[in-house]
Amino acid sequence: MKPELLKEIAAIKKQISLLEDFVMPQDVSYSNITFTDKAKTDKVNRALLDDVNLAAKRAGLGIRIGTITTGHPSMTSGKSSRHPDGIAVDVDMIDGEAVSKKIKDTVEKFNYELEKLGYKRNVERGTDKAFLTFGFKNHDNHVHVSNTTDVATEDGEEKTTSKTSTETDTDTPRFNLEKIVQTVKDFKSSIGI
Repeated sequence: MKPELLKEIAAIKKQISLLEDFVMPQDVSYSNITFTDKAKTDKVNRALLDDVNLAAKRAGLGIRIGTITTGHPSMTSGKSSRHPDGIAVDVDMIDGEAVSKKIKDTVEKFNYELEKLGYKRNVERGTDKAFLTFGFKNHDNHVHVSNTTDVATEDGEEKTTSKTSTETDTDTPRFNLEKIVQTVKDFKSSIGI
Protein backbone atom coordinates (compact mmCIF):
# COMPACT_ATOMS: atom_id res chain seq x y z
CA MET A 1 0.00 0.00 0.00
CA LYS A 2 1.28 3.47 -0.84
CA PRO A 3 2.66 5.54 2.05
CA GLU A 4 0.33 8.44 1.20
CA LEU A 5 -2.70 6.19 1.59
CA LEU A 6 -1.37 4.80 4.86
CA LYS A 7 -0.94 8.33 6.23
CA GLU A 8 -4.45 9.29 5.14
CA ILE A 9 -5.92 6.19 6.78
CA ALA A 10 -3.99 6.92 9.97
CA ALA A 11 -5.32 10.49 9.99
CA ILE A 12 -8.91 9.28 9.57
CA LYS A 13 -8.49 6.75 12.35
CA LYS A 14 -7.04 9.38 14.67
CA GLN A 15 -9.93 11.78 14.00
CA ILE A 16 -12.65 9.29 14.83
CA SER A 17 -10.68 7.16 17.34
CA LEU A 18 -11.18 3.89 15.49
CA LEU A 19 -9.20 0.70 15.83
CA GLU A 20 -6.59 2.04 18.19
CA ASP A 21 -3.79 -0.47 18.39
CA PHE A 22 -2.40 0.03 21.86
CA VAL A 23 -0.90 -2.69 24.01
CA MET A 24 0.44 -3.11 27.52
CA PRO A 25 4.10 -4.16 27.62
CA GLN A 26 3.24 -6.92 30.09
CA ASP A 27 1.11 -8.54 27.33
CA VAL A 28 3.67 -8.47 24.52
CA SER A 29 7.14 -9.80 23.92
CA TYR A 30 9.88 -8.25 21.82
CA SER A 31 13.31 -9.72 21.17
CA ASN A 32 15.26 -6.49 21.70
CA ILE A 33 13.12 -4.57 24.23
CA THR A 34 12.72 -4.90 27.98
CA PHE A 35 10.62 -2.63 30.19
CA THR A 36 10.93 -1.24 33.69
CA ASP A 37 8.24 -2.42 36.08
CA LYS A 38 6.55 0.99 36.07
CA ALA A 39 6.24 0.90 32.25
CA LYS A 40 4.83 -2.64 32.00
CA THR A 41 1.23 -1.63 32.74
CA ASP A 42 1.10 1.52 30.61
CA LYS A 43 -0.81 1.50 27.33
CA VAL A 44 1.46 2.23 24.37
CA ASN A 45 1.20 2.44 20.60
CA ARG A 46 2.07 -0.99 19.17
CA ALA A 47 3.49 0.52 15.94
CA LEU A 48 5.91 2.57 18.05
CA LEU A 49 7.13 -0.54 19.86
CA ASP A 50 7.41 -2.41 16.53
CA ASP A 51 9.66 0.34 15.14
CA VAL A 52 11.76 0.67 18.30
CA ASN A 53 12.32 -3.08 18.35
CA LEU A 54 13.21 -3.15 14.66
CA ALA A 55 15.73 -0.32 15.09
CA ALA A 56 17.31 -2.06 18.10
CA LYS A 57 17.40 -5.39 16.27
CA ARG A 58 19.05 -3.89 13.18
CA ALA A 59 21.60 -2.14 15.39
CA GLY A 60 22.27 -5.41 17.23
CA LEU A 61 21.33 -3.87 20.57
CA GLY A 62 19.11 -4.64 23.51
CA ILE A 63 17.23 -1.62 24.82
CA ARG A 64 15.17 -0.90 27.91
CA ILE A 65 12.15 1.37 27.91
CA GLY A 66 12.09 3.13 31.25
CA THR A 67 9.13 5.47 30.83
CA ILE A 68 5.94 5.44 28.80
CA THR A 69 3.18 7.30 30.69
CA THR A 70 3.65 6.57 34.40
CA GLY A 71 5.81 9.19 36.06
CA HIS A 72 6.08 11.46 33.02
CA PRO A 73 4.62 14.98 33.19
CA SER A 74 1.91 15.91 30.70
CA MET A 75 3.76 19.13 29.86
CA THR A 76 7.46 19.51 29.04
CA SER A 77 9.09 22.86 28.37
CA GLY A 78 5.62 24.42 28.39
CA LYS A 79 4.31 22.17 25.62
CA SER A 80 2.14 19.05 25.62
CA SER A 81 4.07 15.82 25.91
CA ARG A 82 3.27 12.80 23.74
CA HIS A 83 3.80 10.46 26.70
CA PRO A 84 0.30 10.72 28.29
CA ASP A 85 -1.27 9.54 25.02
CA GLY A 86 0.95 6.44 24.92
CA ILE A 87 2.64 7.54 21.72
CA ALA A 88 6.10 8.17 23.18
CA VAL A 89 8.66 6.12 25.09
CA ASP A 90 11.96 6.89 26.77
CA VAL A 91 14.83 4.47 26.19
CA ASP A 92 16.99 4.76 29.29
CA MET A 93 19.37 1.81 28.84
CA ILE A 94 21.11 0.25 25.86
CA ASP A 95 22.93 -3.06 26.15
CA GLY A 96 22.68 -2.88 29.93
CA GLU A 97 24.25 0.56 30.27
CA ALA A 98 22.50 3.81 31.11
CA VAL A 99 22.17 6.15 28.15
CA SER A 100 24.89 8.79 28.48
CA LYS A 101 27.61 10.43 26.44
CA LYS A 102 29.90 7.71 27.80
CA ILE A 103 28.21 5.23 25.42
CA LYS A 104 27.45 7.76 22.69
CA ASP A 105 28.71 5.49 19.88
CA THR A 106 26.33 2.73 20.97
CA VAL A 107 23.40 5.14 21.30
CA GLU A 108 24.15 6.53 17.85
CA LYS A 109 23.86 3.02 16.33
CA PHE A 110 20.28 2.90 17.62
CA ASN A 111 19.59 6.50 16.55
CA TYR A 112 20.88 5.83 13.05
CA GLU A 113 18.49 2.90 12.66
CA LEU A 114 15.60 5.09 13.80
CA GLU A 115 16.57 7.62 11.13
CA LYS A 116 16.60 4.87 8.51
CA LEU A 117 13.04 4.03 9.54
CA GLY A 118 11.98 7.62 8.86
CA TYR A 119 12.16 9.06 12.38
CA LYS A 120 13.29 12.72 12.53
CA ARG A 121 16.15 13.58 14.89
CA ASN A 122 15.59 16.27 17.52
CA VAL A 123 12.46 17.69 15.86
CA GLU A 124 9.15 16.49 17.26
CA ARG A 125 6.69 19.30 16.60
CA GLY A 126 5.05 18.94 13.20
CA THR A 127 6.29 15.41 12.56
CA ASP A 128 4.58 12.07 13.18
CA LYS A 129 7.71 10.03 13.87
CA ALA A 130 10.55 11.58 15.85
CA PHE A 131 13.27 10.97 18.40
CA LEU A 132 15.04 13.32 20.77
CA THR A 133 18.60 12.54 21.79
CA PHE A 134 22.00 14.16 22.41
CA GLY A 135 21.93 17.84 21.52
CA PHE A 136 18.27 18.27 22.48
CA LYS A 137 17.74 19.92 25.87
CA ASN A 138 17.38 17.40 28.73
CA HIS A 139 17.90 14.35 26.49
CA ASP A 140 21.48 13.32 27.26
CA ASN A 141 20.35 10.49 29.55
CA HIS A 142 17.65 8.87 27.40
CA VAL A 143 16.35 8.64 23.85
CA HIS A 144 12.75 9.83 23.54
CA VAL A 145 10.99 8.11 20.61
CA SER A 146 7.47 8.98 19.45
CA ASN A 147 5.05 7.86 16.74
CA THR A 148 1.65 9.56 16.45
CA THR A 149 0.47 7.11 13.79
CA ASP A 150 -0.52 3.52 14.32
CA VAL A 151 1.44 2.31 11.34
CA ALA A 152 4.86 0.76 11.84
CA THR A 153 7.46 1.81 9.31
CA GLU A 154 8.11 -1.74 8.23
CA ASP A 155 6.99 -5.18 9.34
CA GLY A 156 9.23 -6.37 12.10
CA GLU A 157 9.70 -9.82 13.43
CA GLU A 158 7.09 -12.12 14.86
CA LYS A 159 5.75 -11.09 18.25
CA THR A 160 3.42 -12.90 20.61
CA THR A 161 1.02 -11.75 23.26
CA SER A 162 0.12 -13.60 26.40
CA LYS A 163 -3.54 -13.42 25.38
CA THR A 164 -3.16 -15.06 21.97
CA SER A 165 0.19 -16.74 21.82
CA THR A 166 -0.56 -18.46 18.49
CA GLU A 167 -1.39 -15.23 16.69
CA THR A 168 1.31 -12.82 15.51
CA ASP A 169 1.29 -9.42 13.92
CA THR A 170 2.66 -10.91 10.73
CA ASP A 171 -0.29 -13.35 10.55
CA THR A 172 -2.94 -10.67 11.02
CA PRO A 173 -3.20 -7.42 9.05
CA ARG A 174 -2.66 -4.31 11.16
CA PHE A 175 -6.07 -3.05 10.01
CA ASN A 176 -8.78 -3.97 7.54
CA LEU A 177 -9.41 -1.19 5.00
CA GLU A 178 -12.89 -2.50 4.13
CA LYS A 179 -13.84 -2.45 7.81
CA ILE A 180 -12.56 1.12 8.14
CA VAL A 181 -14.57 2.27 5.12
CA GLN A 182 -17.71 0.56 6.46
CA THR A 183 -17.19 2.01 9.93
CA VAL A 184 -16.79 5.53 8.49
CA LYS A 185 -19.99 5.05 6.43
CA ASP A 186 -21.85 3.82 9.53
CA PHE A 187 -20.52 6.75 11.56
CA LYS A 188 -21.54 9.26 8.89
CA SER A 189 -25.04 7.82 8.63
CA SER A 190 -25.43 7.83 12.43
CA ILE A 191 -24.78 11.59 12.54
CA GLY A 192 -26.77 12.32 9.39
CA ILE A 193 -24.00 13.07 6.90
